[in-house]
Amino acid sequence: MGVSDSPPAPADASTGPVPGESGGGNGGETVRIGGSTTQGGVIISNSDQNDAKVEAVKSSSQDNAGQEGGDHVCSSPQQPVSQLDYPLAPEGPLAVSKCRHCAGRFEYSLDGLTYTVMIGIPAAKSGYNAISYVWGDVQTYRFACGTCGRETQAPFASVAKLHDLLRLGGGVAGFGGAVRGGGGDSATKGTPTPVWLDSLSIHQADDADKARCMAAMGRIYDNAMKVCVLLPAEDVAAFVVLFRLTVAAETVLTYLPAFSQNEDIEVRGKQLSEYCKDYWRLTSEIEDKLGGWSYWSRAWTFQEWTLASDIDVGLEGAFGSRESYVAIASDMPQIDRVPSVKLKAWMAGSGLAKYKLAEGQYAAVSQGFPAAEAATRFEAVKKLFPYADYMLTPDEIDPDEKQFAAAFSAIAASQGKLDLLLGLTNRLGADDDDRKFQRRLRVALNSYAASRRHARFEADLVCCWASMLNIAYDYRKEDSVATALGKVVAKLREKGIKVYNFQPPVAAGTGDTLVDVTFFDYAHEHWQCNVFDRSNFPGAPVFTGIADMVAHLRVAFQQLQQQQQAPPPLQIQGGNPAPLHRVPGASILSVTRLDKFTWETFSLTLSNTVVGVADGFRWHDVLAETWKVVAATPKEVLARLAIVVAKLPIGTTRASYPNYAYAWAVCSAAVCEASASALAVARDDITGTLAVTARQSRNQPATVVIGYLLLTCQQSGCHLFETGADGHVHMELGMREVTGMKIAMVGGRDVARSQVLEAFVPLEPFHVS
Repeated sequence: MGVSDSPPAPADASTGPVPGESGGGNGGETVRIGGSTTQGGVIISNSDQNDAKVEAVKSSSQDNAGQEGGDHVCSSPQQPVSQLDYPLAPEGPLAVSKCRHCAGRFEYSLDGLTYTVMIGIPAAKSGYNAISYVWGDVQTYRFACGTCGRETQAPFASVAKLHDLLRLGGGVAGFGGAVRGGGGDSATKGTPTPVWLDSLSIHQADDADKARCMAAMGRIYDNAMKVCVLLPAEDVAAFVVLFRLTVAAETVLTYLPAFSQNEDIEVRGKQLSEYCKDYWRLTSEIEDKLGGWSYWSRAWTFQEWTLASDIDVGLEGAFGSRESYVAIASDMPQIDRVPSVKLKAWMAGSGLAKYKLAEGQYAAVSQGFPAAEAATRFEAVKKLFPYADYMLTPDEIDPDEKQFAAAFSAIAASQGKLDLLLGLTNRLGADDDDRKFQRRLRVALNSYAASRRHARFEADLVCCWASMLNIAYDYRKEDSVATALGKVVAKLREKGIKVYNFQPPVAAGTGDTLVDVTFFDYAHEHWQCNVFDRSNFPGAPVFTGIADMVAHLRVAFQQLQQQQQAPPPLQIQGGNPAPLHRVPGASILSVTRLDKFTWETFSLTLSNTVVGVADGFRWHDVLAETWKVVAATPKEVLARLAIVVAKLPIGTTRASYPNYAYAWAVCSAAVCEASASALAVARDDITGTLAVTARQSRNQPATVVIGYLLLTCQQSGCHLFETGADGHVHMELGMREVTGMKIAMVGGRDVARSQVLEAFVPLEPFHVS
């Protein structure tokens, strides 16, 4: 799909343009000629005004001088007018033999072949390729139908780019389509494959059609045989790296028997081990550089890449020429596409990870890292080349079984359980719609966060992934990120999906909705700051309630340092105040500005809020790792933040609460200082988590959330302190090497030796004005 920055709105909302790099507007298709026929270069029309028009078409040999791809440009003596939000292209109308009105498709001649562009929402299994690309600076091009005579307007950057898109999507080799040149496994000299190309496939003049297509965008790209990605010319480095990665992946897949025989063989002058190391080195390079490449910086491209069953990658201007990439890759053959990038990368990565886990130190084919890193390495592959339907969510994985598989991977391999360790499933089609939705939601957001995205309209930073999941909500292109996010998060919660807040919610544009605008910082898996291999926590914090301590503080540095006053009262969609329940008997032990800490006072202040043991081998001390970040942060930033430590009464029943647990929150220092005498602990009933609250000014005496309380575990990260509506706490801590341990609380200290915190916290309602 071409990347713009706004999808169309539903019929009851203000309408945005079809996605395009420069944004968009109400597209136009004008009926120039009704019931027409074409005879000898003359278009004959029957007018509704009973006036027959005869428009001479200039000789195409004259008009097409310098045009690529054949006789497409027609011209008219009338001065045409663009009905799109883009300037009119200087070229005359491009000829199509059929269009949406007379045939339900477009047919376009190029290179002596006929390319078919499908319209609307294609049926499942209808045999088409979907095209993904960055629009760039587009112009309005006119397409004149040689059958019915109607003229359609659509935005493209140039005729040359249109031809690149058709050649790539149609699967026809412009020069040589294979990874090593010469034909290829996804390019053919035969009939082009039908394509879905947004600029033409979506009816630009029909807002209802735009809304229908956008609501079904996930289905359109999911049902395509493959997605064909045309990288912009400036992404030539990405094209080269993907080519080299695919060479390595294809080599691994071609010589799979060598892995079965555990034999490092020579392939084209290199050992198989070297191709494996190339694969992982290039995967890391892509992960590191992704944010600097144009295609991956746009809001809309990620869903097309994520949903694709497979991907062919082409480079703008590279069809039939090496000039665009020879300067940085003189050894590359002349190719027009890199075929099956996604599928080959996924299959090679999963195969290599399983081989390393199964053979361990006895693997003859070296990959350059120990078996303990195999699952972590494969996580990068899952993020870069995701297949949501084959990826398990954390709640689908039994942690005890996963821990056993990690400790005894060779036994797990013999039992066929390595998929569990890698978070994979082969139960395709066996899950219900809710399970598939949750998988895709988590995969979509994790992949979305792989690089920073940009869009013309802020609302599209939310809509681009919400539409992928077919989430129906009131899209408005004028919405801020906070407003759009508030709408979509409300829909997720309506579906029964728990979405946690980690930072104090703020007003969502209109003022009647509050939302945690740091959602995206917690919507992807965090790497764990205090483990030796920097592995990720399983699952995104917004869905698990567990974050990395360093990552959490860094987000707070960015979000809270400018907050000088308390936010408005916590509210839900529609403007009704959300209920808060206070925790009687809870107390605020300390409020300390971050710039006032030394290492000694920092570790002492937070010591009661940290449980578990840092063994110095697998886990380093999380407070020591966090202090490194605090110490490196400018004092003026630290001065705006405060660490609040709370003491929480807990008991084994709701009858009495003789013991205590300790938790911490990071808050705005200015808000804490202004509300020092009115700080308290309450339960946010929307998320079910305990929070530090403050009273607002006398003019607006409402209680607001200023920070969420966390309990930190050396092994398993920072856990939001969540309770049920009855105050019940069930918190699984540690890595579960030993199971079945229950808490025996004595002043909170025994929590550090337990695996499960099972307790109750007292709750009682209080008025929120």
